[in-house]
Amino acid sequence: MATPSFAVADDSPGDNVVETAPPVDDTAFPTESPEPTPRAATPAPKPVSATATVPAGTRSVRWGDLYPDATGPDAASLADLEVTVSQTEQLTNQGIEISWRNARPTSLGEFATDYLQIMQCWGDDPSGPLPTQCQWGAPTSSITTLIGLRTGSRDLVRNEDPAQVYDATVRIPPPPDNPFANVFRVPFQAVDGTRTFAPGDFFDSTTSNEVTAVRTGADRTGSVLFEVQTALEAPHLGCGASNEGSPRSCWLVIVPRGTFNLNGQNATTASAAGRILGSPLSATAWAQRIAIPLGFQPLTRSCALGSEERRVAGAETISAAITRWQPALCDGGTTFGFSMIGDGEARRLIVRDDPTASKLAFVTSVFPEEERQGATIKYAPVAQSAIVVAYNIDYALNSESAIAARNGTRVGELVLNARLVAKLLTQSYRNDIPDGGVIGGVTNNPVSIVKDPEFLRLNPDFRDFGINAFPPGLVVALGGSDANALVWQWLRADPLARGFLAGVADEWGMRIHSAYDALDLDVTPTDTFPKADLSTLQEDPAPPPGFGTLDMRPYAADYQEAALRALRGESGARTAWDPTRLPPSYVSTGVQRPGARFMIAIVDAPSAARFGLRTAKLVNAAGQAVAPTAESISATIASATPDAATGVRTIDPSLVKGGTYPLSVPIYAAVNYCGADTAALADYKKLLDYAVGAGQVAGDASGQLPDGYVPLPAVDVDAAKAVTASFATASTTCAIPTSPAIEEPNFDDFGEDFGSGGALPIDGPVPTAFPEVETVRAVASVPAGIGPVGFAAALALGVPSMFAGAILSRRARRLLDDEEALFD
Repeated sequence: MATPSFAVADDSPGDNVVETAPPVDDTAFPTESPEPTPRAATPAPKPVSATATVPAGTRSVRWGDLYPDATGPDAASLADLEVTVSQTEQLTNQGIEISWRNARPTSLGEFATDYLQIMQCWGDDPSGPLPTQCQWGAPTSSITTLIGLRTGSRDLVRNEDPAQVYDATVRIPPPPDNPFANVFRVPFQAVDGTRTFAPGDFFDSTTSNEVTAVRTGADRTGSVLFEVQTALEAPHLGCGASNEGSPRSCWLVIVPRGTFNLNGQNATTASAAGRILGSPLSATAWAQRIAIPLGFQPLTRSCALGSEERRVAGAETISAAITRWQPALCDGGTTFGFSMIGDGEARRLIVRDDPTASKLAFVTSVFPEEERQGATIKYAPVAQSAIVVAYNIDYALNSESAIAARNGTRVGELVLNARLVAKLLTQSYRNDIPDGGVIGGVTNNPVSIVKDPEFLRLNPDFRDFGINAFPPGLVVALGGSDANALVWQWLRADPLARGFLAGVADEWGMRIHSAYDALDLDVTPTDTFPKADLSTLQEDPAPPPGFGTLDMRPYAADYQEAALRALRGESGARTAWDPTRLPPSYVSTGVQRPGARFMIAIVDAPSAARFGLRTAKLVNAAGQAVAPTAESISATIASATPDAATGVRTIDPSLVKGGTYPLSVPIYAAVNYCGADTAALADYKKLLDYAVGAGQVAGDASGQLPDGYVPLPAVDVDAAKAVTASFATASTTCAIPTSPAIEEPNFDDFGEDFGSGGALPIDGPVPTAFPEVETVRAVASVPAGIGPVGFAAALALGVPSMFAGAILSRRARRLLDDEEALFD
């Protein structure tokens, strides 16, 4: 975190004067390099008044309606600006889309004039927040070179803004050795009252959700994804935390910047750079703000004290729905806890001979016979969803492109076929390999997917993308899951993708990375996404062996983290050597700036929806590019033939039928019917009856079905109710389970000295006095000096599955922590 500073990092020398004698008038003392005298400066727009307050629940605001009597040089160009927010109520940590129209196009190539600045603020005053209450002033290094002085900071220059008061409230306390220094900055005040001139104590460029500058296209429209943060991500804002019994509301503040500086000068002629100057927190800029109230879901809810807890388990594909349903189930007298674990672990859990283990697991496929272990498993449909290729991509076209005016705005459509996904998953593009593909034998492959003729045939708008516009790989989750296995099934079901995985070059000569060719992915089932490249790249001053695949293209812990990374434009790569760290190590290369993002990730549909990501159309077996819509997901699942014994529908990605989405996922509650006791079955009935009843109502509120799921058809609801109705007769239809008899060992077999210091015979029988207790412990041992090369090799040979338990356990612990907060 940053520490208090008396120099402005992005200012030229002299913008904030350091004086050697006390000034006569502190607010009027000139700077060393004063800005030019205003030429016929026009009064700034009138500040927000009570009549300009935006009501709670507002999603669309027209600037001219807020300020009908506004004056000032930018007032006319801002009058018709209309901003729309995708969601303003029932918020959590998520992505929302902010779009606008009727704005003046942003200057080309940089953020000189006419752009928007966006931030999140706290503030209990219904008229809106103060500048001191906003999370602002931590721009990324990639954007500071494209904006005017102080436009990305909290710093002020005396006399730059005629409407700003330069007094002790914005004057940084001078150091003892220079008591007359006059350096000004808008302080940050946290929700707990802490006030500081060093906002880095609370947030920095890696944690702040501020959008320093975002572009308006030539068609006068624009949009951006914005991460909403709660008190869990930004405690200093406190959004959603309890405030007098209700979740604290916060504010989305949008400051439009025009063509004129704070002093009324036209920025295009006021300086050689032609960029507007000054912080959006300065009085004149702040008076142009649009402040929209944000309503949050409670971060804590309490079930009745003494309520029985009933634990259930399952894969991540159901976690978003369970999290929504849990609070609404409190009234039923039972607190339901959810452990997010791998599919295989969930299946093994409910058939385990352990009365304390959950006997209900949420799964996406029927139990293999060897895993069922003779147990009677009943399957109740609870949800429909999908695995998606989510993206957050901004246009980054060459200046001579016919559609260059779209630069900096969001790409609205992406089409991928199975072979393109196979290329991404196998590091077959040169930019996804530390050494550029020398070891993998792919030096003749395209540098990135953007330069792949197959990709461009499906996505012609990308033909004019610049050479530096490409994704930092395909972000995937670590660990195994049935959902991941479905992705590979889709690839193997496609003849071209299967051929590529088998080593067959595409029509343009592109081949699979040789390390993956050796894995036989065309015929070998897998439920993980291995990273098999063993190359490294070492550049001075970093020591050998340099960074490897896991540094350059790291895993996400789960789908949710992968989606959040895509929203933030943060791949997680650590390829920048920092010799100042102790010990020296590779660090993050930073986040992509808004307007220049290019992120692709494989996630579940609820995670994509939560974080506002768009989803690619996938080419199905019928040759159609189909988006994961409610209609296509329902059609795909309805087309699957139910298993005669269980009723479970298994998705077949090779199904040739129009309108189907190949990665659709039906989700079932699998119940060990005869292994659960009567009380457990009664609780499971409460949960499942709610899930297929009120839990199927789509919406943003607690208890409702989140975006990314499709409500069940009536036939599935009836099937689920038939399953839960059968729970009442389990005691009569199932034999009462008994514990296996334990045979007492015959100690005479071990000799007369056994038990009194005698030694067991090496080849004699070992007594088993207690049932075996299953204990799983994954330990990764990396020999000293092996570095990323050996570690990547281990991953290629199956370590993703070994580490899955550790990561999923960590995720499960995180969910449990959230749950404890939820029901505390």
